Amino acid sequence: MSGIIWDVLSRVNRWWFDERRVVEDEHIGRFLSSAVKWNPRIFVVDDVVDGVYTLRGPRQVGKTTMLKLFIKDLLGSGYSGTSVIYVPCDVLRDYRELLELLVNIRRRIRGRIVIILDEVGFVDEWQRAVKVFVDQGSLRNTTIIACGSHAVDVKKGAAYLVGRRGSARHPIDRVLLPMSFREYVSIIKPGLIRNIMCLEDVLSMDPIRREAIIGELSELFAMYLITGGFPRAIDEYIKNGAISRETLSDFINYLSKDITKLGKSESLAKSVLASILRQRCNPVSWNSIAREIGISQPTAREYGDLLSRMYIIKLIYHPNRTFLGPDERKNKKLILRDPLLYHIASLWIRNFPEISINPDEIISWNIEYEAQYIVEMVVLEHISRQHTVYYWRHNKELDAVIIERGFARGIEVKWKERISRGEIRDIIRTYNKIPMKKKKLIVITKRAYEERENAVLIPAPLFLTLRGL
Repeated sequence: MSGIIWDVLSRVNRWWFDERRVVEDEHIGRFLSSAVKWNPRIFVVDDVVDGVYTLRGPRQVGKTTMLKLFIKDLLGSGYSGTSVIYVPCDVLRDYRELLELLVNIRRRIRGRIVIILDEVGFVDEWQRAVKVFVDQGSLRNTTIIACGSHAVDVKKGAAYLVGRRGSARHPIDRVLLPMSFREYVSIIKPGLIRNIMCLEDVLSMDPIRREAIIGELSELFAMYLITGGFPRAIDEYIKNGAISRETLSDFINYLSKDITKLGKSESLAKSVLASILRQRCNPVSWNSIAREIGISQPTAREYGDLLSRMYIIKLIYHPNRTFLGPDERKNKKLILRDPLLYHIASLWIRNFPEISINPDEIISWNIEYEAQYIVEMVVLEHISRQHTVYYWRHNKELDAVIIERGFARGIEVKWKERISRGEIRDIIRTYNKIPMKKKKLIVITKRAYEERENAVLIPAPLFLTLRGL
C-alpha cells in the first residue's frame, strides 16, 4: 500500500488527531459560512451496523457535505476520531488498491469502524473490492458507505453486491435529491409553513393568514425557479443576486465528463436533451425523438435512460388499463427534475461555456417564456417523490393523476393569474373520463385560491409545501 495514500488520508481525516478538528474540514467550513444550512441527514448514528450502504444523487447536490456532517455527528456522539475513515477514491488506481486499503484499515483499527468511500465511481469495478472484503468475513464491526456522483456506476455496483450487504438498515441504497420547495422554504424562512402539512390544513386556514402566506411563498418561489434546490446555487443567489458563471460551468463540465466516462457521445446526449426541452412537457415517444434528431429509436431510448439514471430527467407514464401500473407503450412525459437543471440544460445545448454567452440572459428568458413548463415539471417532481404519478389523456390531457386506495386524484397546472369557469369545466370533463372513484380535482395556479364544488384552485408555491394530499 502506497505511503502517499495514507498521507492523503491523514490530511483529509483531521479528526484522527483531535475530534474537535472536524470543523477545520473545508466542506464543513463552507457549510458553516453558507446562507443555506441544509443537512437532510440521509444517514444517522443508528445506521452504524455491520453493513454496506450506497448513496447516490445528481452532481453538486451536497452529498460530500452531508457525509462530512454525518462524520461530525458520529464524533459528537462518542465515536473516536480513528474509528471514522473518509476515503476520497480519486486517489486510488483500481479495485485491487481499494481492497488492499480496506483490509489494511480493518487490520490497523480495532473495534467498530465506519468507512466512507466518496466518489467511488473513480475506482473501476469498486464493487469487486467490497465483495471480496465482505466474503473474507471482514464486515464484522464495520460499516461501509459507498457514495458517488456517478449515479449509474453506484447503482450498477450495488446490484453486484446482492446478498453481501450485511445488516444494513432499510433503505440500503439511498438517494440525495435537490431540496424540495418545502425544504427550501424551511431553510430560508423557518417557521413560515410549520403548521402546513396537508391539503386540509390549507382548506381550514384563516383566509387572511392564507393570503399573507401565499404572498411570502410567491416571493420565495420566484427565487426557487432560478436556483432550484442546489445549495451552492442558492447560497450564491442569496449573497450576490445571481448564480456565478463558474458554478454553472462546473455543473456542465461534470455532466460532460460523466457522459464521456460511460463511453457515450456528448453530442448525442445534447441532441436528445434539446429535443426533450422542445417537447415542453407534452407526451412523446422515443420514436418521435429519434426521427427529429436523426438517430435510431433504441439509441434515443438508451440516451434517455442514461439521463434518467443521472437524475437529470424523469419519465411520467400514462396508466395501463388496470390503473395498477404504467403503460410503457404509450407516449410519456419527460421532465427535468429541478429548475436549475432546466437552466443548465438550456445552457449546455447552446454550447456554454465554450461559446461566450450571458447565462443570466438565458435564465431570465426561461423564467419569462418557459415558466408554465418549468412549474409543471416542478409540480410533477414534487408529487412523484411522495406518490406514484401518471398523466391522463382522453382527447384532452390532464397533467397528473395519483391513484391510491382505489381513488384517483387529478392535478392540472395552469400557471396564470386567472382561470375561467370554462377552462375548469373542460378539465373536469377530462378528469371524469377516468373510470374510477375520484377525489376533488386540484388546479395549480400562479396566485389564485378558490374552493369550488368539484375543484380546489391553489397557488403552486402553497401546493408545493404540502407533504400530503
